[in-house]
Amino acid sequence: MKEFGSDFHFIDSFSSVHDCVTDIFQNRTLLASGRQCIVALIRQNGWRRLWIPDYFCYEVIKTINKQTGIKVMTYPNNPIEEENVEKLPYEEGDVLLRINYFGMSDFRSNKNIPIAVIEDHSHDMLGHWASNSDADWCISSIRKILPLPEGGMIWSPKGHSISNVKQLLGTNEKIATIRWEAMKKKTAYLNGENVNKNEFREKYLETEKWFDTAEPALIDKKSREYITKQFDLNRWFDAKRRNWNVLKDIVRERNCQVMTAEHKSCTMFSFVLLMANNEQRETVRKRLIENSIYPAVLWTIPDSASKVSRDFSARMLSIHCDGRYTDDDIRQMADIINKSIEEL
Repeated sequence: MKEFGSDFHFIDSFSSVHDCVTDIFQNRTLLASGRQCIVALIRQNGWRRLWIPDYFCYEVIKTINKQTGIKVMTYPNNPIEEENVEKLPYEEGDVLLRINYFGMSDFRSNKNIPIAVIEDHSHDMLGHWASNSDADWCISSIRKILPLPEGGMIWSPKGHSISNVKQLLGTNEKIATIRWEAMKKKTAYLNGENVNKNEFREKYLETEKWFDTAEPALIDKKSREYITKQFDLNRWFDAKRRNWNVLKDIVRERNCQVMTAEHKSCTMFSFVLLMANNEQRETVRKRLIENSIYPAVLWTIPDSASKVSRDFSARMLSIHCDGRYTDDDIRQMADIINKSIEEL
């Protein structure tokens, strides 16, 4: 039984005592989610206004605003149109959030930005930009790119420390335990065992709501052990790059555009298709789902955002091609993608 995308199942095929998070990121703090990282930094530094790109997850923006009270300012920025962030109308007490969308971008300097900068490297935390960052802070929602039930990471290229998150919350441990169970149930389901899909799907959906309101807390003990002592980060990213390249070689760009990276050091978060219009996007999306490929739309963008950001959201599809999949899996996926697009 093969399904592509959606939540991670439990994976133990990348075990290693080398190239774990602790080997690559010497000074990092692991929290339960990426949004908790931003909330913790705002509370610690007392910033009054947060500049966020208008192409972003607005559920995360809502959580940040509710938990910190910070005033959120948006600026036009998306994967195909980049704002000159050096010229935004900053004030004292401001902080800027920059995002490497889908891991596509090469290094961006912050040397001419007059305020503190947080960079979000959730989509590629090993790329050239993240590795050479000169930001005050970097964050990554590692639960979105690694087979974990939860996880966010903070590190500072400038050597700053995060000091106000020390607790292991019981609720957090409970949520993580439920999600670990769901991941193992999904593995059994994918292996053809007698598992009702709703058993694990409901666990994912119910526990996902927790991240909207959860207070910043250290990552659960089991996830910490897994990511710091057992999981080979470089092998995972190598597999993702190989899979993406196979898709790029096979998928025919008819009625669509494949978004590509600026630099060979970048690892694309996913295989991102940009369709000609929203109607065609929805048609292809439906066909993929009918064939057990579950693409994501990142993200739902409000009318207040720029036209380009709204248009990109309306036409894009994000298809996972990470280390969950073999070469044969990816070729099967490519064949389904091609047929879905050719039928337009």
